[in-house]
This record gives sequence, structure tokens and C-alpha cells, in this order.
Amino acid sequence: SWFWKPWWFELGYPDLALKNVKQNGDNITAEVEKLGIIPTRVELKFIFDDGTNEIVKRSAREWKDKNSLMIELKSNKKLKEVQLGTPEIPDRKRENNTVTL
Repeated sequence: SWFWKPWWFELGYPDLALKNVKQNGDNITAEVEKLGIIPTRVELKFIFDDGTNEIVKRSAREWKDKNSLMIELKSNKKLKEVQLGTPEIPDRKRENNTVTL
């Protein structure tokens, strides 16, 4: 299967990267790219200038047929930063998991 084969039968690692974060009015988009071969769940934390945040989660199933995922969010707040992942989600290179606007 698309999930079990890379986790148990292939040599590789989980690695996600955050790219192309944009805010156009109330529309926020962030692209998450799967760089490694092992699929993992996705968690994005959108941090706003007023100190509030919103978390968006997606399951590992998102990677079944693609290597790039576009996350969309509506907010009238000014976006300050986006963070990808948590300490519980495996990721080989965390340096590409934060975008500050």
C-alpha cells in the first residue's frame, strides 16, 4: 500500500517543507511539499500579529497521490508566521518548516 510500503519496506525518511506562504486580503495559502518518501501527517500553525494562532491538520492520506499540498485559510488578521510540524511528527530537516512574513 502507498502508506505501509515506504514505512516498512523502503529505505528513506519523512521530510516535509513549507513553501510559498502568501496572504492576499482574507485569503492565506501555504504550500507543503513532501521531500522524503515516507508520508506523515501535516500540522500547520498560523500565527497572527495580534498573538493569536490557528492550527490546521491534515492526515497522512493527503500524500496518497501527490507530493505537494496547498493549505488554504480565511482570516481577516495579519499573518506573522507559519510553522510546520510538531516535535511528535517525524521530519528529517526542520530548518525548512518556518516562514516569517
